[in-house]
Amino acid sequence: MTTPTPTLTLTPTRTLPAELALAGELDAARQRDDGRLPPERELAARHGLSRTAVRAWLDRLEHSGAVVRHVGRGTFVAPAVTQDLSPAQIMAVRLLLEPQMLGLAVAHATASDIAEMRRCLAEGRAAPGFDEFEVWDARLHAAIAASTANPLLVQLFEVSNAARDSPVWGNAKRRAFTAARRDDYQRDHEALVEAIADRDAPQAAEVMRQHLLRIRTSLLGDPG
Repeated sequence: MTTPTPTLTLTPTRTLPAELALAGELDAARQRDDGRLPPERELAARHGLSRTAVRAWLDRLEHSGAVVRHVGRGTFVAPAVTQDLSPAQIMAVRLLLEPQMLGLAVAHATASDIAEMRRCLAEGRAAPGFDEFEVWDARLHAAIAASTANPLLVQLFEVSNAARDSPVWGNAKRRAFTAARRDDYQRDHEALVEAIADRDAPQAAEVMRQHLLRIRTSLLGDPG
């Protein structure tokens, strides 16, 4: 009697079809001069997917640092310039850029912008671990940059923010991450959003500066 060959049953995942169908889209975007991916609707129609599946795929790419999203312009392949930067170099740029953009954020932030910042705060507060907290930390800083209503400044910020997804930065931040530091970062974020909502540009800039100095000290030690 021949023993039947056992069959292997694979449990399908929710993300596999989209990953397979869209596998070539990122490479194709890298070949374009502008690095732009097609809109969600076009990708969904081209590959027979729902827009929800396409959006989830783009969310994963954004989370991994492979793409950046520009509100009103689309989704683009992330610049590679940040890949070899050290945490010290990243922090130097952030300290130059982010406190200075608070004047424009305070001047131009809409009620919708501030609502998005508060959403990021709430999601960060509820995040169960390091990875989730980092996602909402990055999105809060991105929401603040977007509220400046200055496309060039937003592009400069996005290059800097993309560096947060480099392995060197991620490993350094993970090693330095503690529950106490997370609480400190969350309090800084809340004070920052309140200063923007109160239209207090000097206070917002100072909170951002102190927040970034806190991060620099946790990653690199006290520079003296």
